[in-house]
Amino acid sequence: MENPVTYNDLPAELKLNIWEHVLSQKGVHHFKLKSQDPAAMYQVLQVEQKNRLGKDPSMWAHRWSIYQTDRVARAMYFLWEEGAKDKDSLWTVPFRKTRNDTGTTEGRGKVHKKEDLVVFTLTGGTFNPVLLDMGENQEMFRGLQNIALNYKKTQTGKWDFGKAFKCRCRYSRKKHEKLEHCPVSLVRFLRMFPNIRTFSFIFRLCGKDIDEKKIAYKGKSPSGRGTKRKADEEAGEEAGTGKVPGAEVAKKKPATQTIEEALAEFRGTFQAWTLPTQPLLMQSLAKAEKRKRVIWRDSERMYYEVDEQITGKLNVHHKLWVEMKELQTHWRAEGNPNITEHERKCYAKTKFKVLICRDLMDRKKKAE
Repeated sequence: MENPVTYNDLPAELKLNIWEHVLSQKGVHHFKLKSQDPAAMYQVLQVEQKNRLGKDPSMWAHRWSIYQTDRVARAMYFLWEEGAKDKDSLWTVPFRKTRNDTGTTEGRGKVHKKEDLVVFTLTGGTFNPVLLDMGENQEMFRGLQNIALNYKKTQTGKWDFGKAFKCRCRYSRKKHEKLEHCPVSLVRFLRMFPNIRTFSFIFRLCGKDIDEKKIAYKGKSPSGRGTKRKADEEAGEEAGTGKVPGAEVAKKKPATQTIEEALAEFRGTFQAWTLPTQPLLMQSLAKAEKRKRVIWRDSERMYYEVDEQITGKLNVHHKLWVEMKELQTHWRAEGNPNITEHERKCYAKTKFKVLICRDLMDRKKKAE
C-alpha cells in the first residue's frame, strides 16, 4: 500500500466502534486466593493478581491497557463501565494496595459478573474449606456467576497438608480418596459464591494427556496372506528392494500434531482462532452460540466447552467425568437450611462444564 491508514488517521466514530467491540467481548480472568490470617478460626480469603501487570493474561488487565491507550479508548472504557454498573453487573476486584495494609483496595480490576469467567488458584500453603467464613466471603464474591478451577493445578506454591481439595470425609461411608478433588470439599468452596450459575473445570491439554493408542496411525497395511503375499514378496525381490509392498512400520505422530488434531476435534465444526484479527473468529463464536456452547478467551488462549462424547482421547476421560457427576450430585443433594427458596432453585439450575485449552507451558518447555 502506498498510503497506509494508521490508527491516528481513523475518524473518532470508527475508533469508538473498535474499542466498543473489544471491551464487550467475554473474557477470562485469573486470580489467586489466599487466606488473610491462616491462624484464624474462620478463614477470610484475599484476592491477588495472578501475575504482575503486563504479563497477566486476564481480560481485566487487557481492558486496563485499553484505558491507558488514548482519550477515545478511555472514554469508551468509562461508557462500558457505566453500562455494567447500570445493570448491576460490575465487580471491582478487591486488590490490596500493599501486602501489609488490608484496609485499602485499588479499583483497576473490573469484571463483568454475568458474562466473564473467573478462574481461581489457591495459594498460601494452607486451605481448609470447613473453616471458611461464609458471611464475609459471600459478600466479597456476591454477583459472580461463572467460576472455574484448573483441573490439574488448583493450587500453587508449597503446601503443608497436601492437596487443597483432598478428601476429608472421615465419618462418611463413601470416601473420595481416589478422586483428584473431593466433591464435598469443592461444594463447600463453591458455597462462597451465592450467585453462581456455571462451574467449570479447565483442562490444559498437553501431549502426555492424550491416549497414544487412539492417536497412533499406521502406514499401508501389509498385503494379503498366502498366495497373494508370496506374489508380493517375489515382486519386491524382482524390484531389488526385498520389501513387501505396502508393509510399512507403524508410525507415531509428533506431540504438536496430536495436540492440534485433538483441539480441532474439540472445536467441532466451528473453526476458532487464537487471534481476534482472524475473520473466522466471529463465525466461530456465532456457530458456538447456536450450538449452545461457549468459547472464552484471554490474551493467550481460547477455552472451548466440550462434552463427554468428544473427550474419549484423553487419558483422564473416565476419571474427569466421574468427578464432575459426583460434584453435581453433591451440589444438588446437600441441604442448606440458611438459604432461601429462591436461592435453592438457583442452585438447582447451576451447570457444570469442562473447558479445554492448550497448555502453553508444555510448548515452552519443548522449545527450550
